Amino acid sequence: GGAQIYQATMPLADALDITRVHLDVPGDAFFPVVDAKKWKCESGEMQTSEQGGIRFQFQHYRRQA
Repeated sequence: GGAQIYQATMPLADALDITRVHLDVPGDAFFPVVDAKKWKCESGEMQTSEQGGIRFQFQHYRRQA
């Protein structure tokens, strides 16, 4: 499933581009928690959709050395 793929590939990544949608929806696959000790968020401005007023962020993370 999706959660296992996310978990298995995290050690291979140098950067993450994540869209965080601030909305509760049912689901059973989740992205792993991004550890602030290993990853630095370089951008992540909060935005609001024009249709529906849903808040979201496009976040870019870079792995820390």
